[in-house]
Amino acid sequence: MTDAIIDPKPPRAWKPPEIPVRRVFLRSFATTLAVALLLSAFWSKFYWDYWFVRPEIDPCILEVERVNTVTYVWNRYVLNENWVIADDKEVSIRREIASARSCPYDNLDQRVLVALEGRGLLATLPPQLADDKIPELMELFKSTGVLVEEEPSMVYSPVEWLRGFAVTAAARSGEELLMLGLCGPQVSNDHYPYYEAFFGRRGQDAPWTCLSTQRFFYDSAGLEFLEGWSLWTAAALAAFAFATLWTIAEFWARLPLLRPQ
Repeated sequence: MTDAIIDPKPPRAWKPPEIPVRRVFLRSFATTLAVALLLSAFWSKFYWDYWFVRPEIDPCILEVERVNTVTYVWNRYVLNENWVIADDKEVSIRREIASARSCPYDNLDQRVLVALEGRGLLATLPPQLADDKIPELMELFKSTGVLVEEEPSMVYSPVEWLRGFAVTAAARSGEELLMLGLCGPQVSNDHYPYYEAFFGRRGQDAPWTCLSTQRFFYDSAGLEFLEGWSLWTAAALAAFAFATLWTIAEFWARLPLLRPQ
């Protein structure tokens, strides 16, 4: 009779495999967030015409030493595309600035005025431009090429139907500045352009030279909630939700491995 061979080592207790939940979540969240932010930036550029946040006013406004004139101008297609000076009773500069401060999102044609008032340069309201100086502004603005291209439409107004403010000022350098802040009609459903154009010259008889232009869009009762930081927040929340669902799916797929073998 032979003695039974006894294994001195007891059987190893079964341990469930480790599922790297944290690593799975962080990897999927980081990847999804990067893709979401990249797509959001491209969509912002396509729809709003800027990458991340609205551009600031041209820094040359900081060179303004004295405001010479402030004029509200508007351009109607039925008026043969000539700009006219709005009646003083229609537009109050103080009221326009107050409106822009209370609701800056779509009161954009007052941006230049708000910036100048913030520097104390509109304590006393300056006069308006002379009537004979107004017609040249439209051609000067159109020459910059910043105006949205016209598309044939029976629904929307012509792109040259503009309204806003023309400001002339003296810079510290002795240069005369012309600053235009203009809003255009909607170019698609609830989608409007805003323009800024800055010009400079030395001497009353010298031609104006374009210093800078910029254009971006805003919505009214449209997609304004998907702009700037709200867009990035939405992208981050979407990435978080996707990463959470992906982690749960990974855990569920590996659940059979947790059963004792």
